[in-house]
Amino acid sequence: MKFLRLAILALVAIAIGGCVTAPLGRSSIRQPYYKVRVTDPQSYLVSEWIAEGQVPRHRDGYRFKAVERVSAPPFSIRSKYPQGRTVYVVGPHIVVQPTGKPYWLYELDGF
Repeated sequence: MKFLRLAILALVAIAIGGCVTAPLGRSSIRQPYYKVRVTDPQSYLVSEWIAEGQVPRHRDGYRFKAVERVSAPPFSIRSKYPQGRTVYVVGPHIVVQPTGKPYWLYELDGF
């Protein structure tokens, strides 16, 4: 009889117990951010990306999760990807450097 009570109590505890998760799509773990700048052979900007997480090499370019993109002038467009977007970037000159988290992501996360 004691075993049955303990088993029922354990099942109730498992059923009622919950877990804490981060908001949908955003991880509570601090991610490093990188700026990926793509230029042509004359050093004119082609595009500039903000990557969330590591930026590993992939064949002849880089593959990463982008949260922001700025296209080249004269009609620059800033695109934001709050959930992140996996991109594959190839170009003659690619520079990867650490950067901070974009301010609009702080506002979205509520910090």
